[in-house]
Amino acid sequence: MNQVTEFFRKLFDSSDWPPRWHCGRWTEFHGWLYIISDLLIWSAYFTIPIVIIRYISKRKDLRFARLYFLFAAFILACGATHFLDAVAFWIPAYRLSALVRLMTGVLSWVTVFYLIKLLPAAFSLRSQQELEKEIEQRKKTEEKLEASEKLFSTVFFKSPVMNTITDAATGKFIEVNENFVGFCGYTKEEVVGKSSLELNLIPDKQQRAEIVHSINEKGFVMDVQVQVQARHGKIKWVSTSAHAVNINGRDCFLTAMIDVTERKNAEQQLHEVNKELESFSYSVSHDLRAPLRIIDAYSDILITDHTNKLDEEGNKGLAIIKANVNRMGILIDDLLNLSQVVRKELIMHFTDMDKLVRSVIDEQLSYSNNNVSIKIDELESANCDSSLIRQVWINLISNAIKYSGKKEKPEIQISSERKAGEIIYSVRDNGVGFDMKYAEKLFGVFQRLHNTTEFEGTGIGLALVNRILSRHGGKIWAESEQGKGASFFFSLPA
Repeated sequence: MNQVTEFFRKLFDSSDWPPRWHCGRWTEFHGWLYIISDLLIWSAYFTIPIVIIRYISKRKDLRFARLYFLFAAFILACGATHFLDAVAFWIPAYRLSALVRLMTGVLSWVTVFYLIKLLPAAFSLRSQQELEKEIEQRKKTEEKLEASEKLFSTVFFKSPVMNTITDAATGKFIEVNENFVGFCGYTKEEVVGKSSLELNLIPDKQQRAEIVHSINEKGFVMDVQVQVQARHGKIKWVSTSAHAVNINGRDCFLTAMIDVTERKNAEQQLHEVNKELESFSYSVSHDLRAPLRIIDAYSDILITDHTNKLDEEGNKGLAIIKANVNRMGILIDDLLNLSQVVRKELIMHFTDMDKLVRSVIDEQLSYSNNNVSIKIDELESANCDSSLIRQVWINLISNAIKYSGKKEKPEIQISSERKAGEIIYSVRDNGVGFDMKYAEKLFGVFQRLHNTTEFEGTGIGLALVNRILSRHGGKIWAESEQGKGASFFFSLPA
């Protein structure tokens, strides 16, 4: 404890300050401590400015370089004072030390003045940079907004679709494109600022109210067919889609319309054709069957009561009459089926085609007397009207059984594959086949490539298949060679 007290007393003894140790006192502990401390501070003070100077000398774009050099000189001067303090242990160069301290003081205050002068500018520069960055960001945002508005303007005004913007509260037109006013027969000035009610564009008030209610409730309507009364009372049809939007804080309806007048007229004509077809179907079903039933009934009477009075040729003639009456009945049924396919609404759903085809095969094999071998691969399922597609499979599989029935070992192969956005199904047989130059006739009504005495049929089955697949957005085709079987392919959208 006494040694520690003695150490601090000698270290801070005012009678010996500043310390003037000579060679005989170098070995005292507090003397070495003083020297080492000064040398450490001096080495650090010299290293720092060297690093600063080396860095700023390589940078041509550095701002306030003069301040950095001045700061480096100030640190060097501080380091020099500590170096001279350490040297003073050996050489008492107090005048040099005082001069260096004076220079250090001058550099210190010069540095202070430069800091006072340049720091506000530095902070101001930073603020300026931030401001420039903000301005640049705002400029980019404005450019994007301008590009977006330009794109919207191009789409709105140059689109082949009729576009309008109406005020949600009043229903008045805010903006319309040329296609709309051209369709309606008005000028843009006559339309903007008025509502469809004022212009009587939609005569059906209930439909107009339903559209507005739907937009308010759901926020949009899609593909609603609307009857429009153009100028001078001309009636047209449009398919309308509208969305509720907010434009500059204003609730609006953005509406796009497509002229479907021709399509609507075509639908009405088709509806009339369908009505005529229904009338025809009724006539076929009732009026044509009546004489057939009479012929069939009197044929039965002749066969039952007068067989003995007729010779062999007479009885043969009655059998031919009966067979043709039966064939005519089948033909009427097939024609009715064909007409119903045109009128029937498609009920689409995901169908397990593998399960459907296997049930058709079981059904067809129960009617067949030949020993046909049917191999079926795992079939792709499809979205379709299963009742109509079942009829497709019935016709194709029954045809394959029929036309391969005269082979010693009749074989049928059924498979499917996905290809380019569609599913392709195939039914292959090793039957009689046909000449490919007649392939286009296969799918027409009453078109047959084989005589009825050779293979029975009405010539309507494949026409029915073609009609069903067309309504599904698919198609049917065939490949064959006479005597080497036939392959029928049909596609459905995947």
